[in-house]
Amino acid sequence: MVDKPAGMVVHPAPGAPNGTLVNALLHHCGDSLSGIGGVRRPGIVHRIDKDTSGLLVVAKSDAAHHGLATQFADHSLHRRYIAFTRGHPNPAEGR
Repeated sequence: MVDKPAGMVVHPAPGAPNGTLVNALLHHCGDSLSGIGGVRRPGIVHRIDKDTSGLLVVAKSDAAHHGLATQFADHSLHRRYIAFTRGHPNPAEGR
């Protein structure tokens, strides 16, 4: 698990080749990450948007990566989202 701050890009892309979460993971973990995501996404099991903060699951082995990705795909993994707002949403319910 990695706690990604808002504003950090997950993997290198045009316009954001450096300072990404993948860059930090490679610096910290070296070659000990799962290779399933390829060289651009080593160990990355799922993604969250650049402007979103939160926990990101990272796999160190291909077996763990496969098992975790399966749980995300079949929704057997429980996720919890918490949102903080300023003021009162309008409308109070729904869209």
